[in-house]
Amino acid sequence: MLLFALVSVAHAGTAVTGERSPTGEKHPGTIVNEDKVGGRTWTDRASEVPQTIAWVKVHARWVAVTRIVAVGTSTRREIHQYAEDGSLLQSTMQAPPPPR
Repeated sequence: MLLFALVSVAHAGTAVTGERSPTGEKHPGTIVNEDKVGGRTWTDRASEVPQTIAWVKVHARWVAVTRIVAVGTSTRREIHQYAEDGSLLQSTMQAPPPPR
């Protein structure tokens, strides 16, 4: 399963969405997803994604994620999350599974 696919999954029935941070701040509303590997772009509402996708804690403060960009290859991706002002909040690198 690709890590980036988790970003677009709406979690129906999950009480904690990205509409508000863990400390109550309101999200600006949407997250633009750019899959540079697959060549597609789409937008999710913060209320349709988990709080862990819509917010990143930076220096003891919750910051809303408004853009997520996936780069790399079909077998190895990097996911970058950005704030509304364009600043990079967090990057995640896909690692290959451990050898058996």
